Amino acid sequence: MNSPLVYIIILNYRNYTDTIECVHSVEAVKYSN
Repeated sequence: MNSPLVYIIILNYRNYTDTIECVHSVEAVKYSN
């Protein structure tokens, strides 16, 4: 069975450190898509 496709949208304003932390967290997720 195929897993549903997941999109990740990151909204952030003037806080690049939170953006970097969020991107690293998303990269660590184990999801086949």
